[in-house]
Amino acid sequence: MLALIAEGYSNRQIAERLGISENGVKGHVARLFARFDVPTRAALIAAWRASISDAEPDPISVLRASLEDVLGARATSALLRRACKEAGLDPDDVLGRARVSADHTGAVLAALWPVLIEASGQVLVHHLERLGFGAGGGVDLKEIASWIESNPPQT
Repeated sequence: MLALIAEGYSNRQIAERLGISENGVKGHVARLFARFDVPTRAALIAAWRASISDAEPDPISVLRASLEDVLGARATSALLRRACKEAGLDPDDVLGRARVSADHTGAVLAALWPVLIEASGQVLVHHLERLGFGAGGGVDLKEIASWIESNPPQT
């Protein structure tokens, strides 16, 4: 949401893009003002950028942006929320943070993999195979699934 505010989207435009109500956006913006202790959108964006300027990119944010490019914001949000729930995490807590802990990131990614497979079926498998994963190329998809199962995230 902060990225959309930074891009100059109105509450209505953010609501349409994320598939939530305009009042929901207003509530999120109000909580962000309180979290960053700022009175305006401009101050909010400045505080947010300052808080992440020296940090490495958050894997969940990078993943979200990548998925949104392919699936759109609404489907991405639904998939990430489902992955958080399946990992036993509160989606609002995890997805609302500027930075996500390594343990939570691992838990979400481990839960997201089967969700992506279920949601996309063979489309994702074929795409990954074209990228060199799977049969005949580099890493076997069964190895990935096996590794995820044998290396559960520490929560």
